[in-house]
Amino acid sequence: MKRNLQIKPSKQTGIVQMIGGGVFALIGLTVIIPMMIESHGPVWFGLLWTGAAVVGAVMGAINAFSE
Repeated sequence: MKRNLQIKPSKQTGIVQMIGGGVFALIGLTVIIPMMIESHGPVWFGLLWTGAAVVGAVMGAINAFSE
């Protein structure tokens, strides 16, 4: 018999994740991407960093504001 189990983080955890993701996205936009462009480094790393931070912030917001 298969059970459908779901574990959802608390609202406080979602808020912390949303704030942390926002901070890391801001760092990605203002520090990481410009630094990679200046040094002719891999810009894909900055985009990956920022994208992962945005996804984390959105997931945190979904957990924080849903029932």
